Amino acid sequence: MSQLSQSTLQLSNPDLLKQQCFIKDGWHAASDDSTIDVSNPFNGDIIGTVPTNDRRCERRGYRLS
Repeated sequence: MSQLSQSTLQLSNPDLLKQQCFIKDGWHAASDDSTIDVSNPFNGDIIGTVPTNDRRCERRGYRLS
C-alpha cells in the first residue's frame, strides 16, 4: 500500500474511512490482500486504497447474499 496523504485525510472521525468492500454483513479485504491506490484527482495525492476483487471475492459475495 502506498503512503496516504495526511493532508488530504482530515476526517473528524477516522473510523469513517473504510478500505475494504462491504459484502452483506461486513467489511472484507481482497482474498490475497492486494489493493489499488485511490488518488485525489485534483492534486494526485493518494487518499486511500480499495481491494482488488477477483473471482474468489465475487463468489464469496454471491454466496453471502
